[in-house]
Amino acid sequence: MLTVIVGVFATMLVPEWLSAQSAQGTDTTPVTPAMSSYPRAVSAPPVVWTRAIATRALVRGDTLQADDFAIADTAIHGRVPFGLDTTTPQAGWLIHRAVAAGEWLRAPAVQPRAAVSAGQTVQALWFDGDVSLSVTAVALNSAPVGGAVSLRVGRTRRLRGVAMAPDTVRIR
Repeated sequence: MLTVIVGVFATMLVPEWLSAQSAQGTDTTPVTPAMSSYPRAVSAPPVVWTRAIATRALVRGDTLQADDFAIADTAIHGRVPFGLDTTTPQAGWLIHRAVAAGEWLRAPAVQPRAAVSAGQTVQALWFDGDVSLSVTAVALNSAPVGGAVSLRVGRTRRLRGVAMAPDTVRIR
């Protein structure tokens, strides 16, 4: 408890007391930069954030075309907001909710088309050097290329993998 009180005193009151003493001329101790008031924060250069803007109104279920969006750079001054959406949509992605013209395209409004759909029969592949194994399985969830997929083989066996291509999953 004493440490906290001394710490508060040292950080808040001592610099003011020293500057008051030096203003009166009673103290000849030089005031170092660490003891003087803190300088204003220097602003960092702006962060450039590239995002996609819808060029026309899009409705749910549309497939994103190359002329449906334009890429625009936005400068962010100060701190980058927490949870900044870094979605970079591409042609072929699906629109999951209505998007107005001029609105920026971000998740979950736009998402990549699923390479594997839930309930779909897929080829599950496993590789280890020269040995490879392929088995037919049922996908338990939908996922784009690179997304995690849970698989069911038979009635009770469950596996996890990563979607590699349409209807193809690599087992971990």
